[in-house]
Amino acid sequence: MEKPDDDEDTIACLARTQIFKELSAESLRRLAAVCSKKRIPKGFVLFVEGERAEQLYIIMRGAIAEYATGPNEIEVIIKELKRGDYLGDIGILVDEPHYITAIASQPTTVLVLSRNEFLYRVRTEPSVSQTLVKTLAHRLLLAARHSIAYSNLDSTTRLAYLVLTLERQEGGKGFVSCCQDDLARRCGLARQTVARVLGAWRDAGWVRTNRGRLEDIDTAALNRILPMSCYDKDTDVI
Repeated sequence: MEKPDDDEDTIACLARTQIFKELSAESLRRLAAVCSKKRIPKGFVLFVEGERAEQLYIIMRGAIAEYATGPNEIEVIIKELKRGDYLGDIGILVDEPHYITAIASQPTTVLVLSRNEFLYRVRTEPSVSQTLVKTLAHRLLLAARHSIAYSNLDSTTRLAYLVLTLERQEGGKGFVSCCQDDLARRCGLARQTVARVLGAWRDAGWVRTNRGRLEDIDTAALNRILPMSCYDKDTDVI
């Protein structure tokens, strides 16, 4: 790891990160001074499930996928984090090992903040602790919603639920940047099942597949096959 070579770039990254965005300019500069920068290639394992949580990671550029071990030891993608997102906070806050594995899904640069420096900000900066409480409560709510939804959906409606939430996360522009393998891991289905369902949707004209992307998604059609009780338009992907 290296010290950030561009203080302004580092400060800008911290300022757009939800838990630090309310800090004063001087507090951001002090925080930037104790951060280090880490560049990692695609496929690099940042940390693994069960490893002690020692650092907070803030994504400057690139993306990191969070994996959890599901039934039958199948790894499921929980969420892909992007610029301005952070990870590693939960393990530090509860003083327990990481509950997920984090892997770079593309070349990525992260800011790294040590456990002690992060906890110091939680103790001394009211805006940081207040934002963390809100964020953790929101994660708990989303986890409950998705757990209830997924337990009541078959494979077709489960995939529709995932595609709709990912499409919304992309800005509601009718596409999803996610390959079939990742879709399968995200919703706990076999890749063959995902391919079969997407093939049927493609034949119906509801979606077009193109090199790791779903395009021209007919969200109205997917909503029609999804029970309205299981999809909340204001729900994001956890």
